[in-house]
Parts: sequence; structure tokens; C-alpha cells
Amino acid sequence: MLESKTPAQEARLSLLDLLRTRFEPSLRDLIPIYEEPTKAIYRVQRSAGFPWVVRLFPPARPLERVLGDAAVLRHVASHGIRAERVVLASDGESCVELNGRGVLVTEWIEGTRLTRSAEGLRRIGEVVGRLHALPPVPSGDPLLRRRAGALPASDLPFGLRCLDGVAGRVPEGYRAEYEALRAALLGTRDCEELPAEAWGLIHNDCHLANALRTPGGEVAFFDWDGSGQGPRVAALGVLLYSCAVQAPGDPLIPSDLRRVDHLLDGYCRHHTLSRAEAGLLPDAMRFRPAVVAARELAASINRGDPPVPKQRAQPWAARYTEANAAAARAQDILLR
Repeated sequence: MLESKTPAQEARLSLLDLLRTRFEPSLRDLIPIYEEPTKAIYRVQRSAGFPWVVRLFPPARPLERVLGDAAVLRHVASHGIRAERVVLASDGESCVELNGRGVLVTEWIEGTRLTRSAEGLRRIGEVVGRLHALPPVPSGDPLLRRRAGALPASDLPFGLRCLDGVAGRVPEGYRAEYEALRAALLGTRDCEELPAEAWGLIHNDCHLANALRTPGGEVAFFDWDGSGQGPRVAALGVLLYSCAVQAPGDPLIPSDLRRVDHLLDGYCRHHTLSRAEAGLLPDAMRFRPAVVAARELAASINRGDPPVPKQRAQPWAARYTEANAAAARAQDILLR
């Protein structure tokens, strides 16, 4: 008797058929990197040549947004910034559809994760500095003019909604953390008041875990699907936090303010911030960890997890204080 396939497996087979029809008939297989029923990322095994990466986006993501992903990748590549290179379909299209879902194919980037060495931090700072120094994109280009995703102005309200959803069910052992997180979210500025010249094309998730060092020594970022126009200080804040304090997926390690110096040494070779932007660095560094902590706290309450305040405090409360110290160090450097 044949085993029934899950919806994700069925989608994978349909995607492989699509890729063989629209890109390369001899493609061998798709290896899941991340696979859920609504979205997935696969390594594309080819009969010859370097592997590809294919992203199958959720049905709710408009095709225009996927076209924008491809436009951003082509744009930064045209300015010498190493990123995933778009693989065009056989008819020259930069993205295709599968049952109403956007599909984007890019070249696989060979590389290793960057370390927090002085050289590694300087190099990653240089790449982001070069990105932030790019001239404004054409005003009439809707794909490049799109707004970046997961900016403080959208993330902070999301964190508050997570807390509001459990407001009447917070166990006493979680109450202090709940109130502290709520105050942190309400007290964080969203950077929206910055003037137009402080905005530009950003990688909104440019943290240490989304960068690789290629065999040739270049630094390449991946996961550009949230990129777009945004306040540059918000992106720099995410990068500084991940390098100086904590990066996604990392074990807890002591923060080190010297990492701020090394990263900004590279960044400021190409771009610097105004006094108004530098004044918002503490908010730019703190918003993401507070939002993630609010989401996780709400999930714990919804699951009925027993409170463990001492263990729970370290991932965000102590790191929040360290983020303030790192932001102050960055401000000292930028405002000399």
C-alpha cells in the first residue's frame, strides 16, 4: 500500500515539476532547508553546476512582493554588494507562480558563518555601510520603493498585541516580566519621525546569523525578503545587537563593547549617521529583543508553561541592559 503524502510533500513534488518545466529539465531533487505547509525553502540539486535555492512563499504574500525581492537582489548586485543572485526562468522571468504562490530561485552561496573576530566584524560593518551609502532608488520604481518589513513601527505594536492577548490570564509568577515587557515596548521609539534622508534601502534582518563569509573572503547576506525602504538606524541597531550582544540561535555569551568598535570601524568607512539617528540607537538596538520576548512570553502563557522567572529573565532583561551599554558606546563613536 502506498503511503499518503503530507501537503508539504505534495507541494514539494509540484514545485520540482514546475522548476523542471520553467528552469532546467534535468534538476535532480529538492532538499528541504525549511518546510511547512504554507512556506518552504529548498536546496535545488542540479545535475551540473552549483546548487540553487528556491523559496516557496505563502499564498497570502503578493506576487509583487516576490518581484520586489528579485528587484532588490539585482539592484544591490549591480552596486557590487554580494547577495543571492537571482536565477531567471527560461523565459527570462525573475519569479514564477505555483498555484498562486510566488516562487523565487537564487544561486546557492557557499560560505561559513562569520565569527566575532575584529576582522569579521569590520567586514560585516563594511557591507552594511556600503548598502546604507547607496544613492536613493528611483522614485518611480514601486519594487525598489517598497517599505521594508518588520520595522519598529510594525514590530512594537505586534509585541503589544501578543501581551494584550494574554492580559487577563497572566500567572503571578509571570506578572513582573509581563509588566516590564509592556513598559519596554511602550517606551521604545519607532524611528518613524526621522527625515527622508535618514531612510534608504535596508536589509531589515541583517544580523550575524544571516551573513556568510565566502571562500573568496567576501561577506554575503541572505534572506532579503523583508528588505525595502526603512530607517537605516533600525537596521544598524539589529546588526549591532546581534554582533555585540546576542545573535539568533547563539548560546548565551558575554557581551563585549569592543565588538561595537570593530563593526563601526567598517561601517563608518562608507556611511555614518546623523546626530538625530544616533540618538535613536538605543531604541533601534532594543526593539527586536523586546518584541521577541513578548511573543515568547505570550506563547508560554498560552501553553500553560509554569513560570521560571530566574531562567527566563536572562534572555531579554539582562541583555536589554547590555544593549543600552552597547548603544551608548556606538553613540560615543558616531558623535565624536
